[in-house]
Amino acid sequence: MRRAGLRGAAGLGAVERLALEQTARDTVPRVIAAHAQQELTGDSPTDCDRLDQALDALEADGILVRENFTCCQFCGNVEFGTKLTVPGTLVTR
Repeated sequence: MRRAGLRGAAGLGAVERLALEQTARDTVPRVIAAHAQQELTGDSPTDCDRLDQALDALEADGILVRENFTCCQFCGNVEFGTKLTVPGTLVTR
């Protein structure tokens, strides 16, 4: 089975390529583990938290928003049973 090499490493000699691959093997798991630990213990908001806050703010301003609601805008409009007659004005059928 042929394994994929590192992109951009084509101009390296065999020794340099092996050293780079070993550095990646040593570094990547450590960085991923540190990131996972920070996600568990970190106090900073995640991208999902920021998206939720943005959607809440839009809804507070009277803008109808949903996340992971339907497959497309058309189906979403059908499920809401609504249409926009004037931009920014929600009319329920």
